[in-house]
This record gives sequence, structure tokens and C-alpha cells, in this order.
Amino acid sequence: FEDAPEGYYDLVVMDLGLPGLDGSVATMGIRQLNRKDGEKIPVIEMTGSKNVERFNMANQDNIYHISKPFDAHELMQVLRKIF
Repeated sequence: FEDAPEGYYDLVVMDLGLPGLDGSVATMGIRQLNRKDGEKIPVIEMTGSKNVERFNMANQDNIYHISKPFDAHELMQVLRKIF
């Protein structure tokens, strides 16, 4: 994301269980970049946690959560909310 031109991406899909890096920390890093698109780009964070509901708080900072393995219907619902 950081190396792409500003506005290049419309959406980020982030795995919260990245090896060697917490996906939530990576999302925060995107939000803290000195660029306008980083502040507002929609982020779908994916988690293997069975308790995905605990992540689904009031769409803070345009961040959404889905469980993995993801279900196409669930992903489409989130995409409809975003776009």
C-alpha cells in the first residue's frame, strides 16, 4: 500500500493472523501514513477467531471484520456496506 501511488487501491483485505506481524498493527500503520487515502481506505480484516462478533464494533475508522475461512455471502454483505 505504502509504495503504490495515492488513490491506487480502493480496498485493503488484511489477515489478522499474519506470520511475524499482527494484522491490526499493519492496519494501524496504514492509518498513520502521511497520505489521505491511508486515513480513509476501507479495510476488511479477516480473523480465524470463532468470536468475530467481538470485532464488529460500530465500523470504527472504516474497518470491517469477517471470519475465515470466509464465506462469499458474508464478504458480499461487507462489500455492499462499503461500496
